Amino acid sequence: MRSSTILTAAGVLFLFGCGADVGQRSPKDAAGVKSRFKEAAAPQAGEGAQQEPAAGRPQAPVEPAPRKIIYTAQVEMIVEDLAHSEGELKRLIQEQKAYVAKSEMRGSPGSPRSGTWTIRVPVDQFNALVEAIGKLGELRRSTIDSDDITDRYYDLKAHMKNNEVEEQGLQKLYLEKSSTGKLDDLLAVRRELRNIRGDIEQQKGQLQRWDKETQYATVVVTMHDRKDYVPTTSPTFSTSISRTFWGSWESLLSVGQAIVIAVVALTPWLPVLGLIGLAIWLGIRRMQKRRVTPNQVV
Repeated sequence: MRSSTILTAAGVLFLFGCGADVGQRSPKDAAGVKSRFKEAAAPQAGEGAQQEPAAGRPQAPVEPAPRKIIYTAQVEMIVEDLAHSEGELKRLIQEQKAYVAKSEMRGSPGSPRSGTWTIRVPVDQFNALVEAIGKLGELRRSTIDSDDITDRYYDLKAHMKNNEVEEQGLQKLYLEKSSTGKLDDLLAVRRELRNIRGDIEQQKGQLQRWDKETQYATVVVTMHDRKDYVPTTSPTFSTSISRTFWGSWESLLSVGQAIVIAVVALTPWLPVLGLIGLAIWLGIRRMQKRRVTPNQVV
């Protein structure tokens, strides 16, 4: 472990100690230096890499990594009483230690209502919850889907580990060269550090999202009420009169506001319209004088 670390540091220092100024290298040489630098910062034997087992020694069995699978389900049904079925659904959610990520109710008086719930449930309770939800009403549609991301998950995790090892080598190099190194070399190391740190943060965020999605499955439940929705309390005669009066009053106010706005909008145009009207009136008077017949002349 210690010897490989010394070799890594020596290789990194060799790249920066023996090279000329970065600004004097050709693009081809710079690319070669970058590739050799990454090889020097990569984990060596004993640092994350598996060594060959010694001859004759029994090799311990390697346990397979747990699979990473994302489960989703959609259930759509018709129920006799939406309010009662919603209460039963909440009871099932509590029993299965799940939670509601999103819910929505739709409908109006005199028409059937419907509701949609997005539920996150632990994976080990996924099948039990889907089966129990299907018994709450008349099932119309039920789909279950799974996405095996095991290979993608562990490949991304391995890439992140390699980036972390490379980042450690860059940090050590930067500290060693900060006092005696060239400015161009230090800036190059800082740029590489920023790039690697950005990749690590992105990879870590994706792994955290996959962890959440594989630990909690998603179930989307949609319920349609079979009967029309009737409010619990019907409006009285006085309530109907009050609603009608105030509705008419609001309409009157809206019309009055529209008239006032129209007058205000036309006010700047009144002088122009007056001049146009006066010109038209004078033109008409002039045409009438020209039409005087000969017997009207004194």
